[in-house]
This record gives sequence, C-alpha cells and structure tokens, in this order.
Amino acid sequence: MPSVDPELDAQPVVRKGNGRKIVALIPAGEVHDKTSIRAWSHADPKRDVKAHYNAGDMFVYEASLRLLDFDQMEAIPLQSDWDQRTVDRLNEEAAYCFVRGSNYIHHEMKWGNLPALLEKLKIPVVAFGIGAQAPMYKDVKVSADTLRFLKIVSERSKTIGVRGNFSAEIINGFGIKNVEVVGCPSLMRHNRPRLDIKIKDLSEVRRVGFTLTRGLWPMYCEDPKKARAMQREMILDYAKRFDFTVISQGEQLERAYWYNDPAEMAAAYTALVENKWFTGPDDPMVEIYKNNLFFGTSPRAYEELSKQMDLVLGFRLHGNIMALANRVPAVYVTYDSRTRELVDYLGIPAYDIVDKEPFALERFYNQERFDHFNERYAIAYKRMAAFLDANGVAHLMRA
Repeated sequence: MPSVDPELDAQPVVRKGNGRKIVALIPAGEVHDKTSIRAWSHADPKRDVKAHYNAGDMFVYEASLRLLDFDQMEAIPLQSDWDQRTVDRLNEEAAYCFVRGSNYIHHEMKWGNLPALLEKLKIPVVAFGIGAQAPMYKDVKVSADTLRFLKIVSERSKTIGVRGNFSAEIINGFGIKNVEVVGCPSLMRHNRPRLDIKIKDLSEVRRVGFTLTRGLWPMYCEDPKKARAMQREMILDYAKRFDFTVISQGEQLERAYWYNDPAEMAAAYTALVENKWFTGPDDPMVEIYKNNLFFGTSPRAYEELSKQMDLVLGFRLHGNIMALANRVPAVYVTYDSRTRELVDYLGIPAYDIVDKEPFALERFYNQERFDHFNERYAIAYKRMAAFLDANGVAHLMRA
C-alpha cells in the first residue's frame, strides 16, 4: 500500500483574490495539464539536442503555476505579436499578470516589446522570486528598459517579490522601495509549509547526484577557472565513491551524450576536448558522460531523478532546489550573487567558491546545518503566502 503524506493529502486553504484568468509573462516551456511544463522541443530529440533553453527556468515556471489558484492562463513571451485588440481583451478578461522568478536585473537583459505592452495594460503586474545577476555582491548596471519594467511592476503591485537581500538592495538603489524578499517559488512546488529534511549517516549514502554548470563566464561567476576545475575534480572523485549521476540542465554538448546520437556525440566530444573539459579519449570523464549523465525535458523528469538520490550537490541553483523540495538533502557550491543570496536567505548548506579551504563534504553534510535550513524554509514559506495575499493573488499555499 503506498505511503500517505497527510500534509499533501490535506486540502489547501483557498484564499480570496481577483478573477480566474491570469497572464504569465515570459513563459519557459509548454504548459500541459494546467500546471505542468515541458520543453517546447520535448517530443523531437533531433530538434531538442540543438535547442537553447535552461531546465531551471522551467522549474520556476511550473512551481509558480502550482502555487497560484486560477482557471485559465495565457502566456505572453518577451517578443509577442500583440495589438490594441489584445490589450483590450486582456484588460477585460485577466485579473493580473505575473512574472516568474529569474535573473532579469543585469546589463544584458533584453525585454523585447514587453514593456510597451505592460504600459498599455491596466491590470496588476505581480513579480515573485526575481533577482539581480552578478559574479559578486556589487553594483549592477541595467538598461532603461529594465528600469521601465521595474517601475511598472512597482506601480502595479503592493510589493515586488525578490529572491534575496542583494536583489532587494539593488532595486532599492534604483529608487524603487516597495520590495520584499520572498525567496524562490521553485522550492515550494509541493505547497509544503515544512520540509523537515533528515539526513542519513554519510556512510549510508549510496546514490549521489551532481548538478553541473560547465558553461560559466565572468557575468555568472567570480572565479570561472576555479569553478571549472572544482567541478571536474568533484565529478571524478565522487564517481569513484558513489552510485553517481551528473545532472545537466542547459548544456547542449551534454545533451548530445544524453540522446546518444553518434554524430552529435562525436561533435560534442571534439568541442569538449577543445575547451579542455575532456583531456582525451582515455579521460574517465568520457565514460562518466556515456554512462552516468542525465538530462530532462521537464521538471517532472528531474523530480523523479531527485527522489532516487540520497544526496544532491553541486553548482546548479534549481537542480539543488529540486532535491530540497522533495526532502532530499542538497549541498551547494556558490559562485555568484544569485546562488549566494538564496543560500544566505534560506540557510542552505553551502561552500563558497572564494573559500580558501578545500571543499570537504563532511563540513557541510550534517543534521545541524539542515535543521537550520528547515527552520528558515518554514519562515520563507509563510512569507511567500503573505506576499501573495498582500498582492490580492488567489493561491493554494497552506496556512
């Protein structure tokens, strides 16, 4: 007989809010079954292996939909074909627009024609979990369009929900003061008020997942050289010690190995040697990629993998969050402002790339650290529910 989770079986508290149609700004994948997301290219491996997308964006998009209480949803991408008829219809039909969490606040962000559309719409615009992106805590330069977008959200909502304190300070610096730290909705995908993660003794840990982010560059990492070297060392070490899986989210070369197409794999191998990730045909990393690599085209695929793990660790913000959301312990390696601010806000066990001491799993994998995270998560969950309430958003978060 399957086990029953009373917390999940309990009926959610449905709070009062605006109407029943909502608008999702900047979608990250195809919606099916109302609140499930998958890659637009999910059914076509030949297309998917070449597609540009990050599975982490799908995690946030899906979790956001799971938190909200609505009947219909319409998605508006960054560059959309809209006219005055669309504007009039949305003003008539929709309760509000929402912006899923992501790294929108940086100098390279492109907004397409979305700010122009929002200026014509009269409905509220709710943002939760958005954040700034920089390699370290420092000033962030943004475009006029980003300021335009943030001011619209500020004027159309009670508060702007951001990922952490750094993002709040950056937006405050733009003169926008109605900002509130709410964390990331992807951690709350099951609407659980508590997670209460309990860890196994390290001697009992068998299945370990490593969340990879090989494609680092200065905007996303304070020390790309160290981050790349550290990932290689960790993968090669833990592959010997555990039943090990490398979890890839957005890397195209890794996707070629996942789909096991000989021509694509040959091209990927050449590229990985050229960028010094593989050292040659005898590199043990090649066999790890052939036999121990995972890629998914939906959050559900990553969730099912996470549930099989005793521990997940690594560099991916949302890859680690998926484990934590399913009560699997995760240890971060933080390398930029984005991961640092969320780890700091939630008290997640983490090693910082700037730390002079070598990484040692035993230093971070202990119950005391996860007890601290459990306490911080329960507070963050209440804050997220209160934020949605304050903004008049009907939701399914439990009291």
